[in-house]
Amino acid sequence: MAARENQGLQIALIVFVMLTIVLIVTTFLFFQNYREEQTKNKTLTAEAAKAATERDAAKKESGDYKEIIGGDAADAKKDLDKYDKGLAEGKKNYRGLVDFLAAELQNKDTRIAEAAVHAKELDDKIKADEATKVAEIAKYLETISTTKKDQEAERKKFDENRE
Repeated sequence: MAARENQGLQIALIVFVMLTIVLIVTTFLFFQNYREEQTKNKTLTAEAAKAATERDAAKKESGDYKEIIGGDAADAKKDLDKYDKGLAEGKKNYRGLVDFLAAELQNKDTRIAEAAVHAKELDDKIKADEATKVAEIAKYLETISTTKKDQEAERKKFDENRE
């Protein structure tokens, strides 16, 4: 019977050794996974901080652009409704509105320049007509003066003949 008692102890020892080995292996694997998850966590935390920084920068830039254009989305809608007459359907946005208004301004500047050239031409024509008028008036006055002198001379002759 003594052999059987040792056999039970041997089986118990083998089971405990196997459980110890399994426990060591599982502990090592779980610890390895824990390290990997910590590394991933640090990486994700760094990425989250970077994304938050980028988000804040984008919000600031968006706020700067809103400040530049002078308002929020409601103001932009009002401006588009007010000034988009003649604006193509696909370009009904602030960028399209700016391009459209710039083109309109360019057209108006061109028409103003053409009107200024036309006004200069008319002014030159008026000056030329004025110069012609002055010359004709001078000629007319000279003719009147000559006619008066002739008339006085003829009257004098007439009066002399009559006497």
